Amino acid sequence: MAPDVFLSYSHADVEWAEKLRKELEERGISVLSDREVKPGDNWALALENAVKAAKTVILVIGPKGAEGLMQELEWQVALEATWKSGGKRLIPVFVDDAKVPPFLRGWDGLHLDGGSKNWKNAVERIADAISSDKPAKLKPPTAAERAQQRSRLEYIEDFARALKSGASSVSEEKSRD
Repeated sequence: MAPDVFLSYSHADVEWAEKLRKELEERGISVLSDREVKPGDNWALALENAVKAAKTVILVIGPKGAEGLMQELEWQVALEATWKSGGKRLIPVFVDDAKVPPFLRGWDGLHLDGGSKNWKNAVERIADAISSDKPAKLKPPTAAERAQQRSRLEYIEDFARALKSGASSVSEEKSRD
């Protein structure tokens, strides 16, 4: 059976992520994250498969934002999977003074500041969203939005190719072509 949630976080935000994981699992919600990747697994492929299999992807974003290529890859795979699957939900969770990354400006996220009332409310909202059947139907994207999505997907595909080829950046990968 597909997991309910894939939980993406930087290691700087592991305490928040583990606290959220525990709360969700106590509510009967199955959660996967990078900690299920085993030694010898192809890390990027294992995470891509986990993100695609999950019904919901939660992006925990702390004040430092993405802390490396692998977290950026998780975010990009999550966006691609959400755009391609009308039934997948993406829930951004912003911790403390986290800045909203440009690619998430159109998404409704939750802001956590560590207060217990705020925390309990946020966890309930997340659990309710995960338990609901499908994300709300949104109006179809405009031509400009579709073009922007295509551009983002092309970037994601270039980034994934760069990772698979061992390049440290998309520009390095393009220079090899």
